[in-house]
Amino acid sequence: MITRLIRGFLIDMVRIVTHIINLILKRTNLMATIAEIQTSVADLTSAIGSIDTKLDEVKAFIETLKAGVPVTQEQIDQLAAAIEAAKVGAAAVLAEADTLDE
Repeated sequence: MITRLIRGFLIDMVRIVTHIINLILKRTNLMATIAEIQTSVADLTSAIGSIDTKLDEVKAFIETLKAGVPVTQEQIDQLAAAIEAAKVGAAAVLAEADTLDE
C-alpha cells in the first residue's frame, strides 16, 4: 500500500516537474522571440532615422531648385512621380505597421 502511494507520488512529481520544464522552455522561446522582435524594431527605428535624413536631403535639393537652377518640366514630372511612389510605399508600410497592434 505504501509502495503504491510512493509510486503514485513519484509519478505525480515527474508530471509536475515535466510540466514546469515545459513552461520554462516555452517562456524561454517566447523571450527569444521577444528579443528578436526588439532587435527588429530597433533596426526599423534606425531605418526610419535614415529615411528622415534622406528626406532632409531631398528638401534641400528642392530648395536649390527653387533658387533658380534650370530644370525641365520632364524632370519635375519625374521627381513628382518618384515622390508619389515614395508616399505610396510609406503608406503601405504604415498600414502594415498598424496591423501589428491587432
